[in-house]
Amino acid sequence: KKEKMFAGKGAVWFSRAVALAAIAVVACVGLTQAQPEARFNCNSANIPTCRALISYSHPNTTTLGDIQKLFNVKHILDIVGANNLPSNATKTYAVGPNEVVKVPFPCRCSNNTGLSDRVPLYRIKKGDTLYYIATTTFAGLMKWPQIQVANNIANANNITTGDMLYIPLPCSCDEVGGKSVVHYAHLVAPQSTVEGIAEEFGTTQQILLNLNGISDPKNLQAGQILDVPLQGTYRFQLNSIQFLSFFLKCILYY
Repeated sequence: KKEKMFAGKGAVWFSRAVALAAIAVVACVGLTQAQPEARFNCNSANIPTCRALISYSHPNTTTLGDIQKLFNVKHILDIVGANNLPSNATKTYAVGPNEVVKVPFPCRCSNNTGLSDRVPLYRIKKGDTLYYIATTTFAGLMKWPQIQVANNIANANNITTGDMLYIPLPCSCDEVGGKSVVHYAHLVAPQSTVEGIAEEFGTTQQILLNLNGISDPKNLQAGQILDVPLQGTYRFQLNSIQFLSFFLKCILYY
């Protein structure tokens, strides 16, 4: 009898555990899907292309070289400069778990929207799905339907190992408040606030609300991609490292 009683309790406990796990999975999926697609306004007619930044982090330790390869960044110095890292940092420079790295990339404006200019390109690996590529490989910086549309894929469940995919990153070249800025696609961390993000990056809450079409700062969601305009030292760092990269290329060429 005791054995039957324990077996019965075990079955009940197991059933409850499975139910709770299922609820947790549904909740997580729902939270992921609740995030709006990142679409940055880009109305620059005179400057259709520019340099932009996007935040990237990995749950495990990685290197600058791995990030450079994933995002097709031509020169490691571009990443070094964008993050104000030591000038002697190389591809083997370690990036800790969940450490945020600003990744520079070219942006192009078209149809009032900004997207990365033909990069990055990603080669599909065995077992990949568009959902996995979007949420895991590229850390949720875009939604899988955006990859599907950008690559004219008829069936999202039918992708071929070895094929190349264009990964559309959100960006903009627009001036903000009449000033030139570098638009930074910032991945919102849990418990972040619009006011806190504005203070961190030297802008105002109202500018962030207007730029991202947010009516109420309380509507900010973890995992959302926020368009943050960077000025001053942030812009100087990016421009300086571009000049240094050009200078080094000239030396090597001649």
